[in-house]
Amino acid sequence: MSSGLRSSLIALFLVALSACGGDNTGPDNGTPQDLSGTYTVVSFSQGTAAGVIVVPGASGTVILTATTYQFAVIVPPLTITDNGTYTATGTPTAGTWTQESTDDPTFQSTGTYAFDSATNRLTLDTTVQGTRNVIVLQGT
Repeated sequence: MSSGLRSSLIALFLVALSACGGDNTGPDNGTPQDLSGTYTVVSFSQGTAAGVIVVPGASGTVILTATTYQFAVIVPPLTITDNGTYTATGTPTAGTWTQESTDDPTFQSTGTYAFDSATNRLTLDTTVQGTRNVIVLQGT
């Protein structure tokens, strides 16, 4: 896979991850959150700040430790893999998310996370290189 195509696909995925903001009036209270777990992809959507469209057939796995991520996600017809670090700050249920790839350090995303402990679902709403990505993950 060419580096340009890989970079574009990582950008599509990352997201892992933004409701554009930064005015500190949202759910982020500055408390670091540990979102560790193994998650499967429920849905992946992409678009603009105005809205996103679900990408059919997306699947894969995302593994989070307290500060790192690893993913292998299929966005047909391609499989995207990446590793890096993330920071989640806020409350156990919502906050801000930042992510930086160690495979391709030019890719960084910012956004928000929402975690529903009743369903064990994590939603990452991010923007990377001007593209909004929303990924819903189910904890296993």
